[in-house]
Amino acid sequence: MPATRRPAQRWSQRLPVVGCLVLLTLGSAVAGYAQKRPCLQNSWENSFQYTHHCYSDIYPLYQAEKLNIGAVPYVDHPVEYPVLIGGTMHLAASAARSFPTAERPVAYYNITALILGACLLLVLASTALLAGPRRWDVVLVAVSPVVIVYSFYNWDLLAMAFAGLGLEAWRRRRPEVAGVLLGLGAASKLYPAFLLVALLPLCFRADRLRAWAVAAGSGAAAWTAVNLPIYLAAPDGWLRFYQLSKERGPEIDTVWYQISYLTAGWREGAGKAVHEVVAPPQPGEAPALLNLLTLLGLAALWLLIYFIVLRAPVRPRVPQVAYLIVVSFLLVNKVWSPQFSIWYVPLVVLALPRRILFAWLQTAELLVFVGVLGYLASWNDRAIGVTAGTFFSAVWLRNGILLLISAIIVRDMYRPANDVVRRDGVDDPAGGVLDGAPEGPLSQRFLPGFLQPRPLAPPDSV
Repeated sequence: MPATRRPAQRWSQRLPVVGCLVLLTLGSAVAGYAQKRPCLQNSWENSFQYTHHCYSDIYPLYQAEKLNIGAVPYVDHPVEYPVLIGGTMHLAASAARSFPTAERPVAYYNITALILGACLLLVLASTALLAGPRRWDVVLVAVSPVVIVYSFYNWDLLAMAFAGLGLEAWRRRRPEVAGVLLGLGAASKLYPAFLLVALLPLCFRADRLRAWAVAAGSGAAAWTAVNLPIYLAAPDGWLRFYQLSKERGPEIDTVWYQISYLTAGWREGAGKAVHEVVAPPQPGEAPALLNLLTLLGLAALWLLIYFIVLRAPVRPRVPQVAYLIVVSFLLVNKVWSPQFSIWYVPLVVLALPRRILFAWLQTAELLVFVGVLGYLASWNDRAIGVTAGTFFSAVWLRNGILLLISAIIVRDMYRPANDVVRRDGVDDPAGGVLDGAPEGPLSQRFLPGFLQPRPLAPPDSV
């Protein structure tokens, strides 16, 4: 009898958490939809979409990508997104054709919102499973203001759902399934592939490189399986996303744009040279030096993170490393579309579940959200927007909090006693084959001394 009751007892303990998370997530989805609703009912004139803070990429791209006239993404019209997002666009547009012509744009948005709402539930479910005994922490994700304002801003929740399910498969010690899901996620947005980057040094330390290779190989196979048919059918349309990524200049909430803006007025000396490096290129031209700088900056940060992971006295947890890898990409990349901020919301809750820090970060992100739209509005009418200085200040407040969280995570890596997750007596709830694994012989045999794990400091040492 006890053996049959135990699962029921476990589920009875989980049901309040599951029910609360589902209700809060649905509430956030409704709030996010309501926040975008004014832009579905009013014309986009006089910066309405910016001053009412209801802008979304989904609604205008229905016409911009010629979905309103039945164009098939990539085949009939090049789409600026990876193939699974293009497929989602096509699916929603096909379903919207059952509505009267005048109602199709709103129907297309509503159908897309339903798809993304389902993805949001998957994100929350996977995050709750990855959280182990700290499932109540995931309430922070469910009520996150960033989740509310960006869930229906773009299609990023599709990639996040694949990423969350991929990490959950990894937790269940199914690296082949994890790889397939992460590969499909990378066919939506690049971000899920970064999780494989995060797993590599951890698997090296634990001598679990075979599991990592299986995940990476199955991920590459899944990505190829969904991309190759589109490439063969419409190579020019498929290449559009990658060409645009190469040719575009810095977006407004990146450090590169601020360098360009602040040096644009200089007429002599190095200031002009810096501006010319990072300024938006001429149409069809790629900013070669900017692309190189972002690549070198990312490589340097990832090597630093690998050094930190290898030197940590105890192998770090998967979400800790994943957060550092994702945030470092955002900080040095030339593109930080506003909705990219939703990527790290589950990761920061899993890596550092501290409510005050999370609240600070969410507040800063809301300031950036208002600042982005206000700054864009100022391009049309300075009287109704915000100044560049105000917007840049919000961006640096957000970046500063991200760096503070990164520093605390690194400190927790080197002093595991400070890690609130490990205080519960667990090792790595999201680790899968890494959870509880001893140090492997590979790192001890092949790494030089300066890359070997440092001794664990006494708890009372400074």
